[in-house]
Amino acid sequence: MKDKNPNLKLVDVPVLPPGKSGKPWKVLIVDDEQGVHQVTEMALRDVQVVGRPLAFLHAYSGAEARVVLGREPDIALVLLDVVMETDHAGLDVVDYLRNELNNQCVRIILRTGQPGQAPERDVIIRYDINGYKHKAELTTTKLFSTVYTAITAFRDLMALQHSRMVYKQIVEFAAKLRDFRDLAHVADIALKELAALLYLDEGAFCAYSGIAAASETERLEILVATGTYEGLKGQTALDALPDPVRAQIQRALAERRSVFGETQVTGYCETTRGFKVLLHVHSNSSIAIGNPDRELIDLFCKNVAFAVENIHSRR
Repeated sequence: MKDKNPNLKLVDVPVLPPGKSGKPWKVLIVDDEQGVHQVTEMALRDVQVVGRPLAFLHAYSGAEARVVLGREPDIALVLLDVVMETDHAGLDVVDYLRNELNNQCVRIILRTGQPGQAPERDVIIRYDINGYKHKAELTTTKLFSTVYTAITAFRDLMALQHSRMVYKQIVEFAAKLRDFRDLAHVADIALKELAALLYLDEGAFCAYSGIAAASETERLEILVATGTYEGLKGQTALDALPDPVRAQIQRALAERRSVFGETQVTGYCETTRGFKVLLHVHSNSSIAIGNPDRELIDLFCKNVAFAVENIHSRR
């Protein structure tokens, strides 16, 4: 293995420069040649994938790669050398990632300067990788297209995984609803669950405001109010809400359906007996909701509506 610069950090996640927003995609570069790290990062430093920049992590051997992968479960892409401390060090990393860590989402692109050491056909058949590239053929343009395609594939896999998680949460939450007897408690839990489903319970993305309202008439009563809306509990008028928020809620009420905005989501459901439930969440960051998740959120609101209706009918 060639010498590496001992002053380089094993993991290097840069602070986002001004003008770039969004959580960066993590790209792990694994190679025993320092020059490969430098050239790769230089070629990709200004690349954004669906509006998000890249953050580069570095490992210079298979052993170091396993440390990083065990510590950083949200890596989107691994650019992986085959031959490092052993002739098959890179392939051992693939086996560790897929079988020991059980990470099936991260995309893996093998890069080799010695293709004869690991024949492409044999590697593709035996290992769960997403690309096999010879270093000599990876021009800047080809590297960009390879990375862009791999990260968008990772995004799609994560979206599918998230939809499955959302469905599981909805099913579990629906089962718990039978035990609730207090309207305000149900509304509070439902609002928190909706924020969690929208990724708004993760660290820096936790700043959100919300209201939960219900009624069997045309005037909704606000049962729970959080964040900047705190203090609105018990009110039936929406005049105190900011114009964009009030407009979206009024649209949901008029169209009798959930409405999705760039930074706010209004979940709406009306039961067959005419009982209405509205859950509104307003975030300080953009909320990206695909069509499958919208359907799941509608299902979530429907479960909440029936639970609230049942509690109300027992009063």
